[in-house]
Amino acid sequence: MKIKYSTHNVTKKEVMKISKTKFPHLIKEWHPYKNGDEVLEDFSHGSKRKVWWQCENNHQWNASIVNRTNGGTGCPTCAGKNQRIEQLDRSDLNLIRYILENKPALKPADIAKITEVSLPTVSRWKFGAPIPEKSMKKLLKMAGLNILDLENTDFAILIKTGKVDNNWLEYMEFLLAKFGIEVKNKKGENDSKIVSEIKKMYVTLNRIGVPIDQAKTFPPRIDEIWPSDQTEHEVNNDPDATIEESQILSSKNISFQKNYTAFDSLASKFIENYANLIKFYNEKIWSKKMEDHQKISQVVLKQYAIKIALSHINIKDYELANSDRPEVLNFFHRTKIEAINMINEFCLNLKEINEPINFDYFDFINKHPNDLKTVISIIDIEDEKETINKYLSFGERAILDGIEKNKEKLEKNNELLNIILMRLDNQ
Repeated sequence: MKIKYSTHNVTKKEVMKISKTKFPHLIKEWHPYKNGDEVLEDFSHGSKRKVWWQCENNHQWNASIVNRTNGGTGCPTCAGKNQRIEQLDRSDLNLIRYILENKPALKPADIAKITEVSLPTVSRWKFGAPIPEKSMKKLLKMAGLNILDLENTDFAILIKTGKVDNNWLEYMEFLLAKFGIEVKNKKGENDSKIVSEIKKMYVTLNRIGVPIDQAKTFPPRIDEIWPSDQTEHEVNNDPDATIEESQILSSKNISFQKNYTAFDSLASKFIENYANLIKFYNEKIWSKKMEDHQKISQVVLKQYAIKIALSHINIKDYELANSDRPEVLNFFHRTKIEAINMINEFCLNLKEINEPINFDYFDFINKHPNDLKTVISIIDIEDEKETINKYLSFGERAILDGIEKNKEKLEKNNELLNIILMRLDNQ
């Protein structure tokens, strides 16, 4: 029996199940946990069952399987249909908004004509929908930006609007070097991947409401302690003291550079967190097997280190740096949810290639980056023997058990030896 489906004929048996090769994009967008233990391959192409999907931008929506397999709806947020778009997607860095604000002669209809798309498409771009590379190149030309800015258009707009000063790279390069990440390679040339990360850092800071054009020290002085790093005791038990008061209260013990700013403190903590996360990622998380299988979740997880690093900075540090508190708190909440979703996807990929799952992946998003570099000492282990198993693998536990047994045998032998020696002395 033949059943007509799409543009070709397939047997009834073939149409019953969804194949990975035919619908790889749907497999990728299947929500990592909201559909329970069910997998897309268990359903038929024509199933009317409504399930949860998640796009590459972490937007989530509910749609039937048949709607997706028949080439119907994609992500409504990316398509501009969902007006409840995250603040990040509605940022003032949007290229369409920049063109309309800075090129008054150009109207949305003109942009649509030049890019050879419909007016509704331009409207969707304005509200955060992804822009194809071909259209993006034309938009860059309209905005007066360089074709090289295609890599990070948002950063190019920041430069164009004067929000980023001329020493942006050197400023971050100094901080990164302080915590063990070199921007330049052995030839003395800038590493393009690290420079790209620095651009993302500035864009992310701007998006969560940190004024990146505020006063800063260059070269930055990060060898001194900022008041917010002190304990309440060190500032005379006055946690509500202002910056100036804290400096005065701490002046007996701490020497401050006069032009050392709150942004310097925030940037220093941010880069230290980021450096610790990257080091931990390279040592504990990166998997060659996943890279060989081209699992994109590994790449995404590493790219998310910027947001995770920022989420582990105290809200008071953001406020000192003139950031908007509600916007930062919203960023904290959103980052936590997105990070958990990515960890879930990462673990699913590990399971698919029969790689073991351990707590390192969850520590990456939960623990403070400073705690990730903590080395468990013998003293720590002896103080909490009941929890030692969580630090050791099965093989390590077996070795430790063997050491304990040998230790007990040695102690008994020593006792016997002492008894024998005492008897010999008495004789």
